[in-house]
Amino acid sequence: MKSYNIPIANVVQHNHWSGKNCPRNLRSGEKGIDWNDFINMIMKGSGQHDKSSQETQESVPYTGNLLRRGSTGKEVERIQKAVNVAVDGIFGPMTERAVKAYQKRHGLAVDGIIGPKTWSAIFNKRI
Repeated sequence: MKSYNIPIANVVQHNHWSGKNCPRNLRSGEKGIDWNDFINMIMKGSGQHDKSSQETQESVPYTGNLLRRGSTGKEVERIQKAVNVAVDGIFGPMTERAVKAYQKRHGLAVDGIIGPKTWSAIFNKRI
């Protein structure tokens, strides 16, 4: 991941692409670790964090603005930092993919839109 600058948001289960129950043991947690444990181990080894540690130390109130492809500004930059994509303040396809991956990993509705639930999961609940 470090060599090729791959963000943690791009690490997805085979199931994401194939629809198969794969990786079965990580999806079910039957061997003692689940997908979230696996992602946390990767983050620990890669030096990346699922959420910006500076941003998540304190609650960040939801601004009331839906953020989606085409949105711009400081709020988008904050989301981009949290999901480990290039920070340019423009909610484009890469940001949308990273948000969808985050939503899927955390059991949220996978729509690529930052609404109150996704915002809260990223910045307030410390999932």
